[in-house]
Amino acid sequence: MAGARARPVALALAASLCTVAPALPAQTAPPSSSASPSSSSAPPAASSAAAEPGSSQAPSHTQPFGPGLAVQIESTKPWVYAYVAKGVVDDRPAFPDPFVKVGRLPVTIQLPPGTYTVIAEGDSVPTATRVFRVDQLPVHVQVHGGTQGLRDAGSLLTAVGVVALLAGAAFEVSGASDQGTSKKQQVAIPLLIAGGVGFAGGLTMFLLSGTSITDDGPTSEAREADHARATYRGVSLGGTF
Repeated sequence: MAGARARPVALALAASLCTVAPALPAQTAPPSSSASPSSSSAPPAASSAAAEPGSSQAPSHTQPFGPGLAVQIESTKPWVYAYVAKGVVDDRPAFPDPFVKVGRLPVTIQLPPGTYTVIAEGDSVPTATRVFRVDQLPVHVQVHGGTQGLRDAGSLLTAVGVVALLAGAAFEVSGASDQGTSKKQQVAIPLLIAGGVGFAGGLTMFLLSGTSITDDGPTSEAREADHARATYRGVSLGGTF
């Protein structure tokens, strides 16, 4: 009887030990040292290709139409900019724009032989246009800058003079009795005089304040070099005969 009672107690004790004992954690395999690096650590090929500088470059503003002879463009006033186009071109807006900005004056550019049109303009300088030709020697172009404010004043004075002339002429030819002729002339004559003076003065101011461009031909250095070459050729020919 004692052995029969001891057997159930031993079985109950073994069952309780099994439920209390913690389960052993499962072991995981260590990561392989020969695993390939992640794709994020590798540098992208596109970025390396973008870092390389491009092989093609925009043409320089000193050679807007390719290499050629030196053309020196100067101005008597500061902050004047020049634009150059091939051939005889109108300065009216066009699309595409044939003019190429060559920079603030003074500037020296290179142009192949041919005919060109230059435009000079600035904030306080009236716009001017000139056609010049490049042959076999460097060319010098001089911009004589005008005054935009004086030009505007001349335009306004010219308009006022025209209005005064028309008003004086209207008073003079208006139909009136002989008694009012003297009064009519007292108004018409001053208007005609003031209008004439205003028109003449405004037109003079307008013309004198404009910008002009002169083509001086070859530069002084080019003329001296050409003269030296001609003298050398003359001396050489004289020595051979």
